Amino acid sequence: MSERPRRAPWLTISVVLNLFLVGLIAGAVVLGTLRGPFRQGPPGGRGLYGMAGMMSQMSPETHDMTRAVMDAHGPDLRGAIGNLRDAQTLAVAAMVAEPYDAAATGTAMADLRMRSVDLQAAIHDAIAAIAVNLTPRQREGLGRALFHGPYSGLPRGRGRNGERRNSGGN
Repeated sequence: MSERPRRAPWLTISVVLNLFLVGLIAGAVVLGTLRGPFRQGPPGGRGLYGMAGMMSQMSPETHDMTRAVMDAHGPDLRGAIGNLRDAQTLAVAAMVAEPYDAAATGTAMADLRMRSVDLQAAIHDAIAAIAVNLTPRQREGLGRALFHGPYSGLPRGRGRNGERRNSGGN
């Protein structure tokens, strides 16, 4: 009898964890909140991230306009999230199937990658539709809320001596 090649269990565990993290990140971006150790905001306050963080600082009129745009994009976003979850489920099923089929797993992972891009495109479409109605200062706030960090291209504030820091971390 020929011996079947053994797959390393760490590979399956790694792929499952990566799929979980993709879903977690997509959910956090769409919902706009992170809880637990990733929480941001004032101590004791609700940590807001993404759209919820920006919306919490908007005027009531701007908040209502943003909510209307998000409601209009809601079906696309929910559909893209559902498609991503379905693709994650299929990718995991392909990885754990016996006998293992590398081609089926590769196809499932390629579909998962496409669904991740589809969700990202739906999120970006909603952001672009919101930004159309914002002032330059509000668009900067949106950029800070969504893409903070040294590579956002936005000024990082003031350093210890009060000097302006650039986006490169100087």
